[in-house]
Amino acid sequence: MRVDLVRVDTGAITWTDEIGVDHTGILHLVGALTDRIISAVLSGITTAERNRARMVPNQSLTAWQAYHRGLEAFATYSEVTVFQARAYFELSTELDQGFVRAFAGLSECQACLARAPFCRDKEAEAEAALRVAERAMRLDETDPSAQFAYAHARWLHGDPGVGLIHAQQSVALSPSFADGFAEIGFYESLYGDPEMALASLSRAEVLNPLSPYIDSVHIDRAVAHLQMNNLEDAALWASVAINRRESYPQMQLTGAMVLAAAGQLSEARRIVAAFSHRKDDYDVMKIFKPPFSVSGPAKERLQRALAAIDL
Repeated sequence: MRVDLVRVDTGAITWTDEIGVDHTGILHLVGALTDRIISAVLSGITTAERNRARMVPNQSLTAWQAYHRGLEAFATYSEVTVFQARAYFELSTELDQGFVRAFAGLSECQACLARAPFCRDKEAEAEAALRVAERAMRLDETDPSAQFAYAHARWLHGDPGVGLIHAQQSVALSPSFADGFAEIGFYESLYGDPEMALASLSRAEVLNPLSPYIDSVHIDRAVAHLQMNNLEDAALWASVAINRRESYPQMQLTGAMVLAAAGQLSEARRIVAAFSHRKDDYDVMKIFKPPFSVSGPAKERLQRALAAIDL
């Protein structure tokens, strides 16, 4: 079914899309249509604000513009851009000490640094991530970005159960909050209900199909399918994740392990061989160690896969 969004004052079509209608009928259509419109509107707003911020010199940035510059830098995972993102988020919080989303973004940036191979002080960044997330929660605990940042920081400190509660709260506060659904899917794929993981990850992608972190959604799907022994689907999503331009060595390693667990040993070995000389960029045991600590059937399958590809 084709759906058009039309301005009533001019009759101009401002948005159009194709939506499938199955046996669930009109109720499914209403939900799918709502998610698509929200996704299109939020994507358009974010792009417009980012483009405006690009045109402003650093010394003239407002808190809002610095925040969007931070989002843009954070979307590119590299040593240079992650530190740039942190600097922009810090500037945004300095310019507006009540800007909850800027504090949430800064916390997320610090949490990312705490897990990065190039981080100079992982413990300090992890502590900073929690401290700043707590600041965001004190400012406004009804803001979904504050709940999300706090969820991720608590997970980073070894509290996935608490993290899941706050990730769920983020989407209860805003049913269009894609990052919250992705976070729920991440936790459920590692330790919980893989079917819930797949549903949450699918919702995250519908709400934000152009997310720069969509490869993480795909690799989490692969792990969820591995939990259920759906080996063909696990291999499919692992391949999708690692073949994206944004995929980095740790992501490729996890994908290779899933492929090996699904019986695709030659492809897994080929992937590992392509980046095995960069040993400072990945940790072969990372998914088994805190804060990841994968559990359930996937853990044993991944451990066997690790041995099979000689890592």
